[in-house]
Amino acid sequence: MAPQEARPSRRRRPPPWLLALLLVLAALSVLLRVETSRRRKDIRKLRAEYASLVQARPIAETKARRARFYMTRYFRGYPWLVSHNAADFIRRLGGIFRPRQILDLQIDPGMHDFRFQLTVGIGGGDAGAALWRFAGLYETLRGFPDITQLSFAEKGPAYSGPGNIFVISGRADLQ
Repeated sequence: MAPQEARPSRRRRPPPWLLALLLVLAALSVLLRVETSRRRKDIRKLRAEYASLVQARPIAETKARRARFYMTRYFRGYPWLVSHNAADFIRRLGGIFRPRQILDLQIDPGMHDFRFQLTVGIGGGDAGAALWRFAGLYETLRGFPDITQLSFAEKGPAYSGPGNIFVISGRADLQ
């Protein structure tokens, strides 16, 4: 028998599916690391946003307290404001009409204005003269800067004494 020749050892090559599996696993590992990095970046960004919200919360609370303060101040000062404006309106009416001409005055306050109904008696020789005198006084009343609506109606002759009765209705802004 002949001596066996030494065969050169062959290196075995790994099967191709094993190489493909390793490549897929490596690619999957890289993709997972990239996704982890992206999510960490998102978490850092959300933490920064939350920190800014926590810092902004005192600002929002301050704004809310300030709004409550001004609302409370408005509602606490409302009776005084209505009273002051009604008194000022009556004072200015006294400058136009003589005290005995004003028969009745009713003021109904609203949130931003007040309605009024004024009954005046205008004395005069006849109905035409009383109407002309009333027209002049009505135009003076129209010149008030805070009156937004104004209308009048004639009731007729006064019950006691000569002259006519006029009813003026209107609306005036609160200042």
